[in-house]
Amino acid sequence: MLAISAFLFFPRVSNASGEYTFLSNEIRAVNISNTFSFKVTVSHNMTENIPAEFDRIEVILREGLRYLESYGINTTQCKKLDLKVRYIEYENLNNRSLMSSLNWSSIGDTRLTGVYALEDPENPAGYGEIFISSNIEMNVIVATLRHELLHFLQDTTCSIDSNSELLATRFE
Repeated sequence: MLAISAFLFFPRVSNASGEYTFLSNEIRAVNISNTFSFKVTVSHNMTENIPAEFDRIEVILREGLRYLESYGINTTQCKKLDLKVRYIEYENLNNRSLMSSLNWSSIGDTRLTGVYALEDPENPAGYGEIFISSNIEMNVIVATLRHELLHFLQDTTCSIDSNSELLATRFE
């Protein structure tokens, strides 16, 4: 399966989570450097080992910071955002009525494996949000997670620019 992810500015996808019930929500504080820390919430309906998932997220975020630094990008945390990672079935992620708060007109007919929504500066919520398809091949889940987590780092380091999507795709 081809990994397709999206990087959306507005509207946020947070409203969609109210229409979808998760079996579990687990929270952990994450420190990826001496000056870069935030809270991560993982929501899921899986039987996966969630502590191991937090470890995977933390490792990817550390690798992402080094990756951005290798391109000369300032990795100082310019805004304090927590992160919500929500695992949702592929069919539900691509259900236009269930995920009605996504800006589908900018996505078109593309089927997504993941999406990151930037915090809306007009209505700051204090967190970035990632939706990842949970019922696809593990290598696609990991590639999509890497891509979307890099967008989160770009957001929190204020390094979003015209190269953001290319850098995230290369980081997969």
